[in-house]
Amino acid sequence: MQISEFIEKVDHAMRREHKARKTRESYLGWVNRYAAWLKREKGLYGETAEVKVSSYLGWLATREVGCSPRTQDQALNALVFAYKKGLGQPLVDMPAWVRPPDRERMPVWLSRGEFDALCRHLTGDCLELAQIMFGAGLRLNEALKLRVRDLHFEAGLIMVRGGKGDKDRTTCLPRTLSGVLQERLQRLYDLWEQDRAGGVPGVWLPDGVGLKFPNYGKDWPWQWVFPGRALSRDPESGIVRRHHVHEDTLAKSLKKAAVRARLTKRITVHTLRHSFATAFLEGGGCIHKLQKLLGHTSLETTQIYAHCVARFAADVVSPLDAMPSNVMRFPGAELAPMAERRVG
Repeated sequence: MQISEFIEKVDHAMRREHKARKTRESYLGWVNRYAAWLKREKGLYGETAEVKVSSYLGWLATREVGCSPRTQDQALNALVFAYKKGLGQPLVDMPAWVRPPDRERMPVWLSRGEFDALCRHLTGDCLELAQIMFGAGLRLNEALKLRVRDLHFEAGLIMVRGGKGDKDRTTCLPRTLSGVLQERLQRLYDLWEQDRAGGVPGVWLPDGVGLKFPNYGKDWPWQWVFPGRALSRDPESGIVRRHHVHEDTLAKSLKKAAVRARLTKRITVHTLRHSFATAFLEGGGCIHKLQKLLGHTSLETTQIYAHCVARFAADVVSPLDAMPSNVMRFPGAELAPMAERRVG
């Protein structure tokens, strides 16, 4: 079978199962890289699919640049799906493969003061997107795909629909943003009326909803909370309509704002979600409740934030702080009394 035919079968299987566009792009990327690797590895010709996949996973872990366990798992998931759904040949009894070392990494987060400094250099959509992600613990795609019907002002809740793993959940709607978001919706209502008057096609709808209720895309409750300023061509259908703000917009603005605010941390859009989790625990929040707010399947994923809160080091006394009179003496202090430095 040609590589192009294999990829086409996998893509068709993912569309049949309504996989998200990001998932399709990720899986097809892994299938392409796996196929290119197989083409180079002449010694595996005639081996079973299980041996080939196992060898590829081991190669990912042992190559010079290495890979993380999460990256290897992504490759495994993509190839298992490709063989099972794309070719109808499920992988069974796979040989063991080399696993990369599992190194625990601490997430990067912002304190309230750092976030405030960052916000001073953000404006418009990017400012409100950053605030709602920091205030509600949303992932970037979850924030971008918010619709008017997902904001419940009286209850103080945000409905997150089709989040990671295609799961729905609720999280808090920051009271501070309530008035700002209501003003935003008033402005967007005028834009929505202009689009309807101009005959602009409705916004994109999830597959199930789009097939059963195709006109919902023109209704007010289904409009984006963060729509793009201009119409754009839908990459899936080719229809020119109003999409949400582009995914790269906030990332670029955050990078510039971090430089202007003179922050030394490497800040990404996901840093805002990490910051919400840390601030929630610092405020005395329950880690089990945080798990629900973030939409984590496993509590172990949430527990990493417990190491980020200030209370974690509150009982630790530095030897420097315990020195008599809190004075550090440097070499030569006996001869030069000025060679002392008081700290604290």
